[in-house]
Amino acid sequence: AGLLDMGFEYRPIPCEKHTDNFGSSRSDRSAAICYECATRLFHVESGTMITDDAVRKKYISDGSAFDDVSRVCQELAQDRVRRELSLKFVTLCDGGKGPVRALVDDDWDVVSDRRPIFLFITGRGKSRAGVVSVREVLVSGIERGSALFHLREAKRRGFSVACLDPNALGENGGMAALERSLTALFRPGRDKAPIYVLAHSAAGGFLVRYLVLGATRGRILPNLQAVAFTDSTHRLPWAREDPALFSFLQSPRCLYVRNDTARESSGGTGGPGEVVRSDVWWRSRFGELRTVWAGTASHSAMCWVAREIIWNFFDQHIS
Repeated sequence: AGLLDMGFEYRPIPCEKHTDNFGSSRSDRSAAICYECATRLFHVESGTMITDDAVRKKYISDGSAFDDVSRVCQELAQDRVRRELSLKFVTLCDGGKGPVRALVDDDWDVVSDRRPIFLFITGRGKSRAGVVSVREVLVSGIERGSALFHLREAKRRGFSVACLDPNALGENGGMAALERSLTALFRPGRDKAPIYVLAHSAAGGFLVRYLVLGATRGRILPNLQAVAFTDSTHRLPWAREDPALFSFLQSPRCLYVRNDTARESSGGTGGPGEVVRSDVWWRSRFGELRTVWAGTASHSAMCWVAREIIWNFFDQHIS
């Protein structure tokens, strides 16, 4: 069933600047790339916009109803990302439980070996390639819940882009899916391109574990220019036997963006991007990794809220 058959639809909601010239076709180019404008989910019969978890649960109950609606919403978000940024799905391997796919540039197979690559890796859960958070796609809109902003920023800088799908083999198959994805993507011959990574949540743990033991780690680690971890689950001690990786994970080329849940108790007083005052436990886990507050306590929204922090960081390492 389509989304409308389920009683919902996405509607464009203009920001104040574009109220007068913002149509459903989004023909106005400035509005089409304005991230204050949004494409939001509505319950059709009541005309209610889904704005938070309480409203969502009123119209989309947990369980099968949520699974059905969120699946269609996510597919619409992926399709929007694919169409607007000229991407395509490629099957990297058969994972047994289904294909492991990635969302990549249309010209990925023929792109220059030296063209910089931006990898976006979503966390463990229900989110698939190109989607940061299913929850945010429902309650905050396609722009904020997808990787659209980050991918557009990467392409604006001339990067190739690839969105990996750690959840292709189910919520507990993330490491296996990421291992197969990176091994397939970074085949022999693609070992000279600078690599930039945004790894959200459990993806950070998967990535670091791959950099310790993965089949193509030797083609990836030397080319890593910058890695932004958002609420990553990795641990520095995993890399204690690899001096190069151990050093890299604490170098200025890595940034940890942390949600604000513990901000007040940690003495944080500034705005988004304020450096976290790391305690002994934090340093034992992440070493001297530069860590900043995201500007939100919401784990699912932090990639959106901290978007400027993340790209200011990447820009410092673009040669």
